[in-house]
Amino acid sequence: MHESGIGTPRDRARASTYYEMACTAGDARGCANRAGLADSTGAAVTGAAARRSADVMEKSCASNVETACAMLGTYFESGRGRPQDRRRATELYGRACRADVMEACVSLGALLSNGGAGVTRDRARAVRLFVQGCDAKVAMGCTNLGVAYRRGIGVPVDTSRARDFFAKGCQLGDDEGCRRNKAR
Repeated sequence: MHESGIGTPRDRARASTYYEMACTAGDARGCANRAGLADSTGAAVTGAAARRSADVMEKSCASNVETACAMLGTYFESGRGRPQDRRRATELYGRACRADVMEACVSLGALLSNGGAGVTRDRARAVRLFVQGCDAKVAMGCTNLGVAYRRGIGVPVDTSRARDFFAKGCQLGDDEGCRRNKAR
């Protein structure tokens, strides 16, 4: 509530304190929320802070907090806080996606669309994951779907549909979708 300002003024510092209290009490979701909040504010982006956040995500993921598995996937994908390992990122995104963490589905789709570095390219599956994400109102899923239609990646080229998906990604808050929608 404090993190998003629902029913109370938005106060990320207070939210962080409450998440830390929950984490200290052994609540894996509190640990994941604390690390995720730090990440979203840029507080845990490199070095030791990234490693600590990744450690928390690892423990939370092991406790079946699937959003933590998705966030841990980003650490493995980027090599931040963990050694870069796109195959491991794919596994973590897949696990979270199966638990209906739609952002993880979109991230998995992006890895499958590009392939390489231990990940087998599967553009048809990537498009299905982008559709799934876009249908769930994940902005980047819509934008990625627009890119697929613009370039013919896993689907036939269709610039009209590409524009529609860029517009939807933009409407949902993705700056890249807005940029691509304007570029037409």
